[in-house]
Amino acid sequence: MTAIIITLFSCSNSKDFLYSTVACGRYHTVAIKTDGTLWAWGYNKYGQLGLGDNRDRNLPAQVGVATDWAMIACGNYHTIAIKKNGTLWASGLNMDYQLGFGNNTDRNSFMQMGTDADWSRVACGARHTIAIKTDGTLWAWGSNSQFQFGLGDNMNRKLPVQIGAHKDWSKVTCGEMYTIAIKTDGTLWAWGNNEQGQLGLGDSLDCVNLPTQVGTSTDWTIIACGNVHTAAIKTDGTLWVWGYNSQYQLGLGDDMNRKLPVQIGTSKDWSKVDCGAFHTVAVKIDGTLWAWGMNNYGQLGVKNVFLASLRAALGSYDFKFHRPIIVEGKVNCSQIICGTFHTVVINTDGTLWICGNNEYGQLGR
Repeated sequence: MTAIIITLFSCSNSKDFLYSTVACGRYHTVAIKTDGTLWAWGYNKYGQLGLGDNRDRNLPAQVGVATDWAMIACGNYHTIAIKKNGTLWASGLNMDYQLGFGNNTDRNSFMQMGTDADWSRVACGARHTIAIKTDGTLWAWGSNSQFQFGLGDNMNRKLPVQIGAHKDWSKVTCGEMYTIAIKTDGTLWAWGNNEQGQLGLGDSLDCVNLPTQVGTSTDWTIIACGNVHTAAIKTDGTLWVWGYNSQYQLGLGDDMNRKLPVQIGTSKDWSKVDCGAFHTVAVKIDGTLWAWGMNNYGQLGVKNVFLASLRAALGSYDFKFHRPIIVEGKVNCSQIICGTFHTVVINTDGTLWICGNNEYGQLGR
C-alpha cells in the first residue's frame, strides 16, 4: 500500500537542518541548505538524486561535499542544479537528452554540463529543460515532441540551443510538455502542448510552436505549472489560473477547463504559488498557506479530523477541494514547491515541512 502523510509534518526540527530552497520531481525531492550543501531523497532508479548509485532514499542524504549550490529544478526523473559560480550540473534520466550532455546516457552523479558559467535560472518539464543565462537569453534541450522549446519544430535537442534572439527573459517554468516564461517588461509568454488550454491563449490549438504572448498585460510576476494547468500572480497580488481542471485544481468551484487566465476570487494578497500534477498551493502575504484540487495522497496538507476518520473507514482518501482552503497552523511560509503528488514548504525559520505521497521515501522519513 502506498504510504501517505495527510497533514504537513516537519522534516527538520534542528537548527542544524535549515533549508533555503527546494525542488520536487515526480517521486523525489532535492533541497539546498543555508550552508550551500545539497541534499536529496526519494526515488532514485535513474540516479536523479545524484548520490552515485541508484538506491532510493527515505531520509535526506547529502550530495557530495560541495557547499556552493545555488538553485535546483527537477523533471519527472532528472535533476538540474546551478552553482554559485554559474555552472550547471545534471543527473538522472537522460533518455531524451534532458541532461544536455550530447548523449542519452543516464547519470547517477552530478556532472557539469559544458563549461559555461553564466547560467542564472533553470526549470524542468517531464523530459525537457529550459534555462536562462545572465544575459537574459533563453535556452532549451531534451524532449521537444510537443514543441515545448518554441523553436518552430518538434525535434529533440542533445545540447542547449537558444530560443530566439531575445535577451529580456527573466523567469521560466515548465509544465509536463509546455513552457511558460515572463520577460523583464512583465509580459507573459507560452508555447508547447495546449490540449487543455494550459497556455492561456484562448484557442483550441493542440500545440503552439513559437513563444506567443498571453494577452496584453505587463504586470505578471510569478508563474507555476502543473502537468497541464497553470497559475500566476500579478504585481497587484491577484491570482490567476487556466488549463486543465478535472480535479478542481484551478480553485474556481467547478471542474471546467479554462483557455484564458481567470482570477481566483478578488483577493490581492497572494505572494507565492506552485502546482502539482492536479493540485495547487499558494501563500498569502501574511504567510498563510492555502491549497486546493486533488488530495488523494493528502498532498494539500489539510488537517481535517472528519476526512481522516472517513479515510480510515473507507480505506481511501480521494477527496478534492474545489476552492482555496487554508492549511491550519501554517502562518510563516517562505517557499512552497509541489511534486507530482507531494508538497514541500520551507518556513521562515528554515525548517522544512512536507506532506502527500511517500511511496518512494520522497517525504524524507
